[in-house]
Amino acid sequence: MEMKKLAREAVIFALLGLFMAMASCFVYLIKDIRTNANIAAARAVHSFAQGSVSALAHHDNDDTGFVATIDDPDWGGAWHQLNDSILFHRLIEVPVMNGRVLYFTECLSHAEEGGNCLFVWTPEEVEKEYWAAYKKSEHETLLRSAVVSLESGLWGFAGGIGIWAFYRLVRFAVKG
Repeated sequence: MEMKKLAREAVIFALLGLFMAMASCFVYLIKDIRTNANIAAARAVHSFAQGSVSALAHHDNDDTGFVATIDDPDWGGAWHQLNDSILFHRLIEVPVMNGRVLYFTECLSHAEEGGNCLFVWTPEEVEKEYWAAYKKSEHETLLRSAVVSLESGLWGFAGGIGIWAFYRLVRFAVKG
């Protein structure tokens, strides 16, 4: 009878460790899922940046919530592109959600298209592609986070057994 009680305690500790490790790892991994999906979707539609307000309406660009979405070793690359696009009247803004605006440069020819600029564009088409890429990125992140949290759950299972063994040792030392 005593062995059943010990086994039940060990299983409870192990399963609690498994659940706590999985849940905490999953929550930690998905904490920035929307931000990452926004950036991935903006990159998918070749936007060079995104902001929280229109850059054309606010001439002080520090206030736009500007986030560069191009891989540029020079941080000023996207800023320069934004300023040049405004200066040469080639900036295209496409609102996508709750004031979130994607910034594009209007291409002068078909040859330029695809490198953070659009030649022939419609806001509806860009928005449709953006949301498709957003959902895809969100699903990929959820799947990847679930797999990693399952792996960390195995460590939680082993940790639960270790905590149970420590608990039994302390109990034996105290009670005798």
